[in-house]
Amino acid sequence: WRDNDLIRVEKNPKYWQPGLPYLDGIDFRIINELNTGARTVSAGETDLALNLAAQQIATARRNEELVAEAKPSMIFFTLMLNFAKPPLDDVRVRQAMNYAINREELNTVLMLGLGEPTSTMFPSDFWAVDKDTAHYYQHDPEKAKALLAEAGHPNGVEIEAWSWPDQTSIQRIELIGNQLEQAGIRLKITPSPPQVVNQHFYMEGKGSLILNPQGGWLDPSQTYDRLFGAKGQFNAGKTEDPKFRELLDATAKSADPDERAEAFAALQKFVVEQALHVPLYTSSAMSVRNKKVQDFRYDRLHSPRFH
Repeated sequence: WRDNDLIRVEKNPKYWQPGLPYLDGIDFRIINELNTGARTVSAGETDLALNLAAQQIATARRNEELVAEAKPSMIFFTLMLNFAKPPLDDVRVRQAMNYAINREELNTVLMLGLGEPTSTMFPSDFWAVDKDTAHYYQHDPEKAKALLAEAGHPNGVEIEAWSWPDQTSIQRIELIGNQLEQAGIRLKITPSPPQVVNQHFYMEGKGSLILNPQGGWLDPSQTYDRLFGAKGQFNAGKTEDPKFRELLDATAKSADPDERAEAFAALQKFVVEQALHVPLYTSSAMSVRNKKVQDFRYDRLHSPRFH
């Protein structure tokens, strides 16, 4: 998975469903800069661009020859924290970060209103979301400063952060960093390609924070376990509170939807109050295509469907 590389898949003539695949093949071009990716469609170099941001959708919608879509998805943007490492091992610092964030502003500026501000990980219409704590953290810089002072940081803190290097990702982290700085939380940002960031942060435990999209798993228990479980793929500190495991296990004790929703409400409340991450907003599945591409869709898991 290298920038400007190509992955080619070709039609299997012995495919198990007669008459399919419809396409003879797909060439996947890996373009890390989102504006460049979108321009390849308008220039006729590609037929479809995926994983775009709101700015590319807004631009593409001015071109009558293109179809630009933003569909609901289970993807959300968050600041993932290494909560095993000082100063983020103090819940008051993590809570301060959450109070310092103006999620409405982020959705307006970064998502052009196409997302949904949230203090949790799921859209408001999802069955496992608890509305009582979905907007737990309101923008309150003064409360954030008070929590930092209580935690022993009256002059604020500096946190080492990773970001992806494309223009849209840099814009995101700069705006978020500006909001945090108003409460005395200063980010020392290192932009690097996604594969480098993931290696350093998640596998080697370097740095304390990363901004990236998450989600898109079949069951909400998978989302919680991958992000906050001690063995979770996205838990950089590889530690967990015993209470977290108890609440997560409770979500699997029944197949009854109402009972599961109640268990997830308790788990969500714990994760939000403990500020195990800094959720920002849920995202849409965004794509731009030319009009000859028909019947393409993203599903709620943000997976492209080429059937």
